[in-house]
Amino acid sequence: MNADGTNKRQVTGDPSNETSEYGASYSPDGKTIAYSRSSDVYTMNPDGTNQINRTSHISDHVVFSIWSPNSKKIMFHNGLSTGTPNKMYIMNVDGSNLQIFDNGKLMNNPIAWIR
Repeated sequence: MNADGTNKRQVTGDPSNETSEYGASYSPDGKTIAYSRSSDVYTMNPDGTNQINRTSHISDHVVFSIWSPNSKKIMFHNGLSTGTPNKMYIMNVDGSNLQIFDNGKLMNNPIAWIR
């Protein structure tokens, strides 16, 4: 939408079921949006095109994506509703080079990257 609130346009999913998509954030370079849909992390262009599931290869329910300062990586974790210890994940934006950090404890949502 425009800065004044006019020209609103939905760019994700089904307007009748908006609760399944959440946590959208622009990459720091402004070229890509990451968001959670159901139990996966997706990326898309700012105009809503090119929506790609980046975590379909991960069996955990994953949520809450956070961009690295250089827009090249995304950090996220498995859902808190599982009641099992959380894992933190870091991957390249295209889903490659997945790293998993598991300390065997319940954790809160990731807050931010440390520069």
